[in-house]
Amino acid sequence: MVDLLVVLPYLGVFAYLVARDQGMGDRAVDTARRRDEAFRRSVRDAVATSPTDGDDLAKLDALRASGVIDAAEFERMRTRVTT
Repeated sequence: MVDLLVVLPYLGVFAYLVARDQGMGDRAVDTARRRDEAFRRSVRDAVATSPTDGDDLAKLDALRASGVIDAAEFERMRTRVTT
């Protein structure tokens, strides 16, 4: 009787795993695919919104042209952007 109480839960778990194995695998693949697509989408969005060196240099040039920064400060900031 004690053996039955010990073995029966394991048989139930084994039967569940055999019966539901394919469904669990499919759900795991779907979850991984959704996470991968979400990650790729977030990377594409981050890259698309990141300013480039050209954008930064254009902003610096506009600041210099409007007189907000002088030529020496422009050169110092330009070397920071390009390195």
